[in-house]
Amino acid sequence: YWAVHLILVIAATITGVAFWQSWRQVRERANAQFEQEVAEMLRSMDLYFSSYLNLLSGVKGLFEASGAVTPEEFRQYTISAGLSEQNPGLLDLGYAMRVRSEEREAHLAAMTHAGWTNYHLTLEPGTNDYFPVIYLQDYKSTNVTSGGWNPILDPIRRAAMEKAWRTGLPAASQKTRL
Repeated sequence: YWAVHLILVIAATITGVAFWQSWRQVRERANAQFEQEVAEMLRSMDLYFSSYLNLLSGVKGLFEASGAVTPEEFRQYTISAGLSEQNPGLLDLGYAMRVRSEEREAHLAAMTHAGWTNYHLTLEPGTNDYFPVIYLQDYKSTNVTSGGWNPILDPIRRAAMEKAWRTGLPAASQKTRL
């Protein structure tokens, strides 16, 4: 009778050890696969964000080379560069301009003269400068629009804009609510 119990204990021990070894190997393989997929995702995201920063460098170059970009030139640039086709996650692309408070009226007149209707500027209390988006290419439509929206009023966008201003390089913001 004791031999049967001994065989049962030995068989249960071997089964338990085999199960534990198998479970550990499966867990190690799953962890290794997870780590590999995370590394691949990080590489992919790095390329993704690098391409957007390169895109912003191209827009910066357009404005530095031209000095005075028209809405049509901005639209043509975004179309000819294939920005929406090459960057499917890109919803829109805009250009914000620094306007000092003493330049406000002249800027409003210039934008009205350029054909923008319903253009206005919003100034945050305690600030002296506006940073209105003067060109906004929406990739859901073919038009370049502008309404004078001041993205610096959003703290997340402000941080990216201040970094770009300090460094002279494009900067991406954290995730923002659209």
